[in-house]
Amino acid sequence: MAADSGIDFNFVRFVWDVAQTLITLGVALYVFITSRSQVNASRIKELESSNDLRFDKLSERVTRTEEQLKQGPTHDDLKNIFQRLNGMSREISTIKGEFSGVKENTKRIHDFLLHHNGVK
Repeated sequence: MAADSGIDFNFVRFVWDVAQTLITLGVALYVFITSRSQVNASRIKELESSNDLRFDKLSERVTRTEEQLKQGPTHDDLKNIFQRLNGMSREISTIKGEFSGVKENTKRIHDFLLHHNGVK
């Protein structure tokens, strides 16, 4: 009877097997792609949370640094410090000049005492 109906059941079974194989391969490919995208998505989430923590720590460090810089000397403070240093430098130069005069007087007294031995 199979020959009378004109349907070749072996060919239909072959086409059905090919269709099942293609569907199975398609499902396998779909599962592979979605599982990889899920792995990528989870890895991206891990990296985002890791970066969020790093950025939070960096933000805290920047805030602390800014607070410390606010407490530091201003440009005007440094200007005043340099002016005071320059004034001290001038005073030290003056003292140096006075000490060189004292040194000369001490040298003269020393020479006088060595060479004259108290002779009047």
